[in-house]
Amino acid sequence: MFAAGATVVERAIGALRDREPPRVIHGDLHRWNVLVEPGRGGTARRPEDGHAPTAAAIDFEDLAWGWPVQDLAIALYYIAFEPRYPALLEAFRNGYESVRPWPDETGGEIDTFIAGRALVLANDVELLEEPEVRARGPMWMERFEGRIRAFLER
Repeated sequence: MFAAGATVVERAIGALRDREPPRVIHGDLHRWNVLVEPGRGGTARRPEDGHAPTAAAIDFEDLAWGWPVQDLAIALYYIAFEPRYPALLEAFRNGYESVRPWPDETGGEIDTFIAGRALVLANDVELLEEPEVRARGPMWMERFEGRIRAFLER
């Protein structure tokens, strides 16, 4: 399952490479690596009120050469398996497109790189030596395999 997923992800990276050059990406851009500063007055308000919160990325140790669609997939990985995902994806996309064009040109790259994130995390579990990670390793690997399997079956 992992090898089949890796083959699909590698093909997608090849297609991106043919389409545009890589650039520096965060490489670990998810909600726990974003700090949000509330709008004026100490509370987050709606942007239309002129008091939108500001957000800043942190934790740049995984900077890499890649493509924006990969960073988006990393961010979306953590919500992709929730029942509310379609609505959350739509809101995320609307916000993103208010600033930049959506980078998923084929309509399937986000899903491909969400599976790619599962592969990266599986690799991390295999390489980390912390006893608590090792103890939960089989549970994590089963989860990653299930997510890759679900992707491949679509």
